[in-house]
Amino acid sequence: MVDESAVGENESEASPKSVVRLCDQCRKEPFKYKCPRCLFRSCSLQCSKHHKEQHN
Repeated sequence: MVDESAVGENESEASPKSVVRLCDQCRKEPFKYKCPRCLFRSCSLQCSKHHKEQHN
């Protein structure tokens, strides 16, 4: 007989709350800011300015 209680235990390890979203510009650091127009995520003033220059 197979113990079915162990099935799916590993699925809970990568819960959505533990996923870190990276900066959409540099993809190196977790984001800190969101663009109010398009919700673009950026980690720094430099990345935010770069986004504004490209999309404004």
